[in-house]
Amino acid sequence: MSSYSCIKCLHMVVYWKSNSQLGPRIGVKVLKKYVTLAVVRNLIKRRLVSSFRRSFLDVNIDVIIIISNKIYSEKNEISDILMQEWIDCQKSLKKR
Repeated sequence: MSSYSCIKCLHMVVYWKSNSQLGPRIGVKVLKKYVTLAVVRNLIKRRLVSSFRRSFLDVNIDVIIIISNKIYSEKNEISDILMQEWIDCQKSLKKR
């Protein structure tokens, strides 16, 4: 990932670079080590991908999101915490 630029947040790392494809692409990695319940991992992935597709329709960009720290919270709050971090990361991505 040496050619990717990086944005670090509290619980996630976002790698990005512009691409020459016809649209934006995203990859999301949520390890079982950090989010133990599969239902919550899948919810996080779905919400991040959906938010990405709404926000980056006309930009040719590759984004890789990796959850990098364990979140000590209730299972129904984990996704909300990560979505707030993702919104903050989106703001910095759009500035660049």
